[in-house]
Amino acid sequence: MRLGLENEDIRMRVRRLMLMVVLSGTAALLAGLPVFAQEQTTYLSLQADTTELQTGQEYTISIRVDNVPELWLATVEIAYDPEKLYVMGTVSGQPVSIGPFFSEGPALDVRNVVENNRISYTVSQLAPAEVLGGSGVLGTFRIFPIAPGKTTLSFRQANITTMTFTGEGDQRVGSDPQPVPFTPVLLELNITGDPVAPPVEATPTPLPTETPVGPAEAAAQLPTQLPTLENIPGIPTSDVGEPAPEPGDESRGITSLAIVGILMVAALVIVGVVIIMRSQRRA
Repeated sequence: MRLGLENEDIRMRVRRLMLMVVLSGTAALLAGLPVFAQEQTTYLSLQADTTELQTGQEYTISIRVDNVPELWLATVEIAYDPEKLYVMGTVSGQPVSIGPFFSEGPALDVRNVVENNRISYTVSQLAPAEVLGGSGVLGTFRIFPIAPGKTTLSFRQANITTMTFTGEGDQRVGSDPQPVPFTPVLLELNITGDPVAPPVEATPTPLPTETPVGPAEAAAQLPTQLPTLENIPGIPTSDVGEPAPEPGDESRGITSLAIVGILMVAALVIVGVVIIMRSQRRA
């Protein structure tokens, strides 16, 4: 009788041990799985290959968006110091070139000028293009440093808009423009060298005939009553993230974790069976 109780106690301990290992294996698998649907901050930033500039040389500045869920139209007003920088296109017009973010569908720069020491740029997709998401360059412009010192490029005003479309093909109609929340990021520059004169630009070219973009797109353009934005000096390192894994890498990692978990459970079951068999033989 006593021996039977001892055997039963052994079996209970084995069952508990097996349960603990199974739960531990499951927790390990869940911990290894990627976390989906995390909320990400959308950033609108100004970026350059280098922030150390030399007077008398041209540099390209990118207007970049990161982690945007849906974008149809973007409007930016970029402030700069004319005592330190000259923006190419101030005289000839069209200072901003449409960026590769819009390469998947037709796009139009509705507004593209330099006025009152501000770069004003509005770019919109054209139907039947699809609303875009992700990260990329909305546009680029060139600057020409003319005096040494520290200076910044920043977003004075900006607006990112998404649209809802109904219909098919050329009959698609956009409506209900909605702003997309974002965080603006300025660009700090350090200029060295002797003061130079601004470059001489070509004679201004006639402005292209304005193409109608429809009432929905027009309504989404930047309102004049928007307050001046407060820019942050840089995107937090934690939000930059690692490069996206190659297709299949993530699934292979999950498969490996699953195999390890299964092997752990199988080993425990085998050990438990051996212990139970030995206890029964002794009985």
